[in-house]
Amino acid sequence: MKIILADSEAVFRYGLSQLLNDLFTVEALTSVDHFSHLYEQVHRYTFDIIFLDVELEGGGDVFGAVQQLRSIPTHHRIIVTSRDDNQEMEKQAYMAGADGFLEKRVSLDEAIDDLQKIHDGEKVFYLDRYRFRSTENNLTQREKEVFRLTVYGYTINEIADIYNIATKTVENHRRNIRKKLGVKTKKEWITKAKEIGLINF
Repeated sequence: MKIILADSEAVFRYGLSQLLNDLFTVEALTSVDHFSHLYEQVHRYTFDIIFLDVELEGGGDVFGAVQQLRSIPTHHRIIVTSRDDNQEMEKQAYMAGADGFLEKRVSLDEAIDDLQKIHDGEKVFYLDRYRFRSTENNLTQREKEVFRLTVYGYTINEIADIYNIATKTVENHRRNIRKKLGVKTKKEWITKAKEIGLINF
């Protein structure tokens, strides 16, 4: 596997190169810190994966940078990297034809999981994860607690006793949860709870 890392941050280039070498058999790994150098390298050599920093000097906007790389008639996968979880920038990368979007601030386990997916030829985007986070953020803290206990099988009376609140209040929380998340059946409650990370079974 031949890889080129195009990133303005030397520390990130070093860290990612070490991680890639630890995880996979890398035949060649090239690092550049300017878009003109990246463009020249991709024109001259064949790479399997290009990691493109959204803030790469000389790259302009991410949409244009990805399209320029896509115009080069070689088979390569483009993974856009960013220090921010910018949904709009990720959408631009996706629309321009990138194969993935990698946040620099994710946990090591998540980074390894994403890199494995990239290595296996999968597209990696966070757009669905944003949707799940947004859904979770629509709930109040008490609604999240009621949601979790309901999925675990607690009755209205039991939840009311745990939080020392009226059963009517628990019913109101449940009604708000159903309205906000569009869940009706027990299966839908469980599925949605897994999606937004409230349960892990």
